[in-house]
Amino acid sequence: MATISHRRCTECKTRYELIEVSGAFLRMTHDDVEGLGCPGCGEEGFDRLLSRGGGAKHRNRASEDVLYPYFNRGLGVMLESAEHKKRVMKEMGVVEAPGLDITKQAEEDGAFSLQNAREYNEYVEEMEGSAEHADWRRERDLTALGR
Repeated sequence: MATISHRRCTECKTRYELIEVSGAFLRMTHDDVEGLGCPGCGEEGFDRLLSRGGGAKHRNRASEDVLYPYFNRGLGVMLESAEHKKRVMKEMGVVEAPGLDITKQAEEDGAFSLQNAREYNEYVEEMEGSAEHADWRRERDLTALGR
């Protein structure tokens, strides 16, 4: 996956873009500028303004893909990696809010569903097998046949 890197020259403040594919940077325009420095002055120094696209994927606590680098609005910084995020949070004296662990709730819901299924199956067996419900079965069958 490619990443588009938006940059600003530290010398002349010209904004330009490079595309990174498999670790190699390419110009997005066909300028006659040598190298990957600023197209305005050729300076190699730059400030990263924004990068979009496929970075290194990491899983966060919600099991969603996190692509680095990305701008974290809560911290107000561009994060380069999970380790960088931990370092920035430590410097700011903040801790990450705990995630929602739904494992216990899912187990309880599963047990509840299993209990409901058992009760339903017992009910169906009673309705299908008891003499008391023979009239109900007959009416059901005639209705199904369209009579």
